[in-house]
Amino acid sequence: MTEELCAKLAIRPGQTDPTGTFTLMEVECLGACDRAPVVMVNDAWHECLQPEAASKMVDDLRARGEAALSGCVHVMEKSNR
Repeated sequence: MTEELCAKLAIRPGQTDPTGTFTLMEVECLGACDRAPVVMVNDAWHECLQPEAASKMVDDLRARGEAALSGCVHVMEKSNR
C-alpha cells in the first residue's frame, strides 16, 4: 500500500505532497487486522483497501474529501442500533 500511495502522491513516508494536502505516514498498527488493509485519513478510516485501489482513493479524497472514506465498521454498526 505504501508504495502505491508514494507513487500516486510523488512523496515518501514522512513527506507532504506539493499541494500541502497529503502527508504520508506509516504506522505499525491501527488495530484493525480483520479489516486490513486500513488507511487512516485524519480521524477517519478506509477499510479493506486493496493496493490497486489506492490511486482511486486519493482521487476520491481530492474530489469529495473525507466523504470518500468507508469509515470504521464498528462505528457504523453502533450508529445503526
